[in-house]
Amino acid sequence: MQAIERTVLFSFLLLLPLRLNTAQYLGNGNVKYLVQSGVWNLLVNNNAETIRYDEILKSHFAFYPLTYILPVLNEMAISEDRGTPLNEEKIKALLAHSALVSDSLLGKKQTAENYFFSALTDGIVAYYKYTVKDYLSAFFNGLSALDKFEECLKLDSSFAAAQVAIGTYKYWVSEKTRSISWLPLVSDEREEGIKLLKTGLKKNSVLYHFGLESLIWIYIHQKKFEAANKLALQAVKKYPNSRYFIYALAHSYEKIDKRKSNEYFWRLIKSREKDGISSNYWKALLLHKIAMNDVALGNYEEAKSLCSEILKLNFNEFELNKLGNRLERVERLKESLEGK
Repeated sequence: MQAIERTVLFSFLLLLPLRLNTAQYLGNGNVKYLVQSGVWNLLVNNNAETIRYDEILKSHFAFYPLTYILPVLNEMAISEDRGTPLNEEKIKALLAHSALVSDSLLGKKQTAENYFFSALTDGIVAYYKYTVKDYLSAFFNGLSALDKFEECLKLDSSFAAAQVAIGTYKYWVSEKTRSISWLPLVSDEREEGIKLLKTGLKKNSVLYHFGLESLIWIYIHQKKFEAANKLALQAVKKYPNSRYFIYALAHSYEKIDKRKSNEYFWRLIKSREKDGISSNYWKALLLHKIAMNDVALGNYEEAKSLCSEILKLNFNEFELNKLGNRLERVERLKESLEGK
């Protein structure tokens, strides 16, 4: 799976708790406030505040699945935002608790809410299994999550979160199996997935902006850059400090206005510096993107200088693995600029 698809999956999991229709699916008012406040802070990269809400949930609502799901999302957000390894032991323990509570609730009463919690747990387990390269387990956990989200819709056809989940799943699975869609049991459900995703987002008008990121990345993947850019601009206006939305906006500008794209890539670098985040992974990735835009703009000296800066960085083993062949591409780009 490419980086863009990994970003979509992570964003999808991150935003799901905020796509619930009403307090009906967030328990009592206190739980609703704590969950939404926790995820809000997570969205704008305020992880310390998210941890504070995690602790309150744990102290007063130990029976509630999102008490264990929210800190998992926070751990994943910290890892993604800082370019650092996942705290695997902590995540596995939290997911085990979430599964235990979710299965217990579902065993007692098969409601749309309880199917949702169990499905969300399975979905996060699937994402975690993917990150540790256990692809077979990830596949089966993903199918289990899909089945349970579909049960949500059977019990409550207006369940927006389930529509978003199924729509996102249908799009990406169809995209990955596009080359074999001629087989009898394989069908192209990309358009159906997008339609279902949009339907789910429209039903929650108060929280509409929280659902934008998944759709932005799908538009970028489809090369519908103008549509992606329009949504990304709305998101950054609403959440100016969210690096998730700024990153999506920078990508949406790459084929429209490379100078604007670089402006937002630089904004991401400065934002991490301001927050005291030292990540050579993100610095290399963002500087490389800026350098490639500079080449297209004819700014060869600037691009060459950025390549040299990247190649002087000291990377740890985790960062090197996460970067893949990017440093080789930076080296080739620098060599291609010699003499220009």
